[in-house]
Formats: sequence, C-alpha cells, structure tokens
Amino acid sequence: MNTPPTIQHAAFDLGRVLLTRGIDALRLSKYDLIQLLRRHAWCQWQLDADDITANMEAIRKGYRVFGSLVFDGITIWVITEADRASTTLLLPDEY
Repeated sequence: MNTPPTIQHAAFDLGRVLLTRGIDALRLSKYDLIQLLRRHAWCQWQLDADDITANMEAIRKGYRVFGSLVFDGITIWVITEADRASTTLLLPDEY
C-alpha cells in the first residue's frame, strides 16, 4: 500500500454521516468515529496507488470517494457520495 498525499485539512465535504448496522454494532466511541472520518477527509486511505490516484481525481471532478481504513484490526470502508450530501461508514460485507 502506498501512502496517500499528506493533506492537513479536509479535501472535501463529508455531508451527513451515516453508520451501517455493522459499524453501529462495533460500538466505536465518538472520538474513534471522528478520527476515521478525519482520516478519510484528509485522504489518509489505506489503498493502493491506483485507487489513491482515482480518489484524488474523484475529489477534483466531484465523483464518489471511496476509502478503506483499518481500525483496531477491522477493515472499515468510508464512502462519500459524489454530491457530497452524505458519507457512510460500513463493513466490507455490508456493501
């Protein structure tokens, strides 16, 4: 996995934040959820170089942004819709 560009502020708006049942069942603290969202908005995804490049283009062109982050050994996907109206945190098997 490549390291995404270093960004020290949100690169895009998250909109309304939604959690799936799987994420809710993890009982993450508000602090942990905020940290996951910050990492997503700051382009700190754990993706390969091609996916990072695609996300950076998606940000520039207003497309959907997909992030994958590992938190406490659990892979969590974070998806921000193209219109930036909402961002959803979900487990991969909930997609």
